[in-house]
Amino acid sequence: CTTSLTGLPTSQGPADGIIGLGHSKVSILSQLASREEAPRIFSHCLTGEGFGGGVLLFGEILVPDLIYTPLVPSRCMMMSSQMEDGPGGFVFDPIAN
Repeated sequence: CTTSLTGLPTSQGPADGIIGLGHSKVSILSQLASREEAPRIFSHCLTGEGFGGGVLLFGEILVPDLIYTPLVPSRCMMMSSQMEDGPGGFVFDPIAN
């Protein structure tokens, strides 16, 4: 996985870390927004074709017909039975809409 993410062999150090994507003031989204670097929006596209990884983007993607799903601040944990498949295979919480 480390080689896949960084292109570096594991012997050169693993890729690790934590990034906050929540609603708190210390989240990376809040910090970027306070510096006017990016709006409080992020996109995460998971590749499902056996390649692993995906794309994590901070800010807006200006693509026609792109559908965003809001973060749900009032729930700490959701069970998979509470989620539904959305457009493009995205998972969303139907109660949040």
